[in-house]
Amino acid sequence: MLSIDIKWPGAKTTLKGLIYIVDDDPSLRKSLAGLFDDTGFTVKECPSAESFLQLKPRYEPSCILLDVKMDGMSGLEMQEQLSRREFTPPIVFLTGQASLQQAVSAMRAGACHFLTKPVSDEQLLDTVREAVEQSSSDARFFNFLQKLTNTEKQIATLIRQGLQTKQIAAELNASIRTVEWHRKNIAKKGYLPR
Repeated sequence: MLSIDIKWPGAKTTLKGLIYIVDDDPSLRKSLAGLFDDTGFTVKECPSAESFLQLKPRYEPSCILLDVKMDGMSGLEMQEQLSRREFTPPIVFLTGQASLQQAVSAMRAGACHFLTKPVSDEQLLDTVREAVEQSSSDARFFNFLQKLTNTEKQIATLIRQGLQTKQIAAELNASIRTVEWHRKNIAKKGYLPR
């Protein structure tokens, strides 16, 4: 869950989360970084999709604020590349120019929001807060996965998707007893997804 700490009555709230700003416009990146920094987020600026893709994935509450049109790889192309990763923070597109077709494509590919400039600071902050909150349980789960064996990862992921032991056994072509044994090991390591 998104963490909000109130320091004293009437004080600004401090939010915890990482915002990646991926845009080739340095003045816009700086302006957005200031806005999010003032609100308590950690900010990482990336001048291109390629520079973002070179970063080591971090499993923590976060979101990606992404432009559609950039020099080099476009935001939509970057989104396609990210879809192949095990964990991707929610993507919020923020763009000055986009077609309806681009917006629909981005949303179908899993973007959580598609905003067209100009957008108010309040609307942008609300959208980003929602995206970071959405990523928080996914980040905890993917951090937990790093403690598991490959088979346990598969089983934990299927449990999280709502499959029962019998269904998991059929999916993995394994015995029910084997799946139950792995479920116990997963629970011993500190977390059992629903």
